[in-house]
Amino acid sequence: MGFRDIQAFNLALLVKQAWRLIQDKHSLFYRVYKSRYFPTCTLMEAGEAGLGNNPSYVWRSLLAARDLIREGSIWQVGDGRTIEVSTHKWLSYKPVLTGEPQPNLKVSKLIDENSWQWDREKLFDLFAYRTWMEIMAIPLSRVAGRDKLNWKENKGKVFSVKSAYQVALRLKQQDYVEHSTAARDRPIWNKIWTLKVPPKKQPSMCYGPALLPGTYGHYVGGNYKNAPMQPQTSLYFGYWWTDWNVMNWRSGLR
Repeated sequence: MGFRDIQAFNLALLVKQAWRLIQDKHSLFYRVYKSRYFPTCTLMEAGEAGLGNNPSYVWRSLLAARDLIREGSIWQVGDGRTIEVSTHKWLSYKPVLTGEPQPNLKVSKLIDENSWQWDREKLFDLFAYRTWMEIMAIPLSRVAGRDKLNWKENKGKVFSVKSAYQVALRLKQQDYVEHSTAARDRPIWNKIWTLKVPPKKQPSMCYGPALLPGTYGHYVGGNYKNAPMQPQTSLYFGYWWTDWNVMNWRSGLR
């Protein structure tokens, strides 16, 4: 079958069972697990406050499969009452907010209930232009029913173990790269922090690179007139960068 990574394959099989719990809500399998482990929420929300009462090995394994489901799925907007704007994946990228953050804001709050169209003014106040445009392109219908979680890793939007296996490999590779980068850079940072330098020179070690020619910090020293951006923008970034590093040094965040 071409499944060379046994760990990724086993995870894909677990995801298949978890996907059944999400999609087939009339099965005995769903009713048993729903009543025992997530009676007041969905599978994707379950277990956040604990694993329930004496959880089985199967249930713990199903919870471990949720990260792969989040990576391989996307929400289709129906009534918008299930989808959380900032935490659920329902756009091609994470929404860019320009207004004040609103935790637990549902997509339904972005819809005009009278016309059942997107509330243009509210979207304009909350989101950056690119996000605004993508949301406006999503069609709405009163007969669409509830929000639906779709599998996005193949053209037919139909879950398969093979596509879940590919997602598992992708996540495994991402995790490997992140850990490898951190491990590779750690010796360098350890050497920097253990250098014996005069106290007055210590903060400059943090923000010295920001003052090099060609950087925003360089323009703070009087060269901002030649900056590729507006002077006030260059000044802002320069001061922000240096202040942030000095505060980190004084707070002992090394």
